[in-house]
Amino acid sequence: MIKLQRNAVTVSWVLIALLFIAFTGIVAGGLFLQSILTLQVEETNGMKLKAMQSTRDAEKANELKAYLESHTDDVQRAAAIVGETKTYQYQNQIIEDINRYANSAGVTVLGFDFPTSTTAPKNTAGLKSIAAVITLQNPVSYTNYLKFLKLIEQNLTKMQITDISVAPDPKASGEISTPTIGLQVYVK
Repeated sequence: MIKLQRNAVTVSWVLIALLFIAFTGIVAGGLFLQSILTLQVEETNGMKLKAMQSTRDAEKANELKAYLESHTDDVQRAAAIVGETKTYQYQNQIIEDINRYANSAGVTVLGFDFPTSTTAPKNTAGLKSIAAVITLQNPVSYTNYLKFLKLIEQNLTKMQITDISVAPDPKASGEISTPTIGLQVYVK
């Protein structure tokens, strides 16, 4: 009978251990499934937010399209500003090039003038011309002045000298005063 009692106690402990293992497995499985479900909920919420944002973006795009269609004058004025900005970029490049040539020739540029009425429409080659007038500090050595003119004529930017205004310097031989140079610059 003692043996039977031992077997019953052993079986009880085995059953308790099995129940404990089963309970632990159920709890661990439940926690694992909960974490998977939490990730799925977060992913779904993220997709929902993206969808809502896309809908708002589409609505804003439609509103902007309607606004632009109803404000064509404003759009055209904005396009003109962009065109002026390109002209300023060309002007900056011209100023940069001319100053570089002036430094190489040993002359000093006092100022630039870009008359607005002389910008021509594009021709068949896709080029347009921009007028520029350069004023140099005087007196200027005639040799340096000629060197400066030569650098302008030989530059990579397509510039053509259209006007030259000089006068002999009354105080110094070989120098000129009130030098100005008119240019036509061809740009795309």
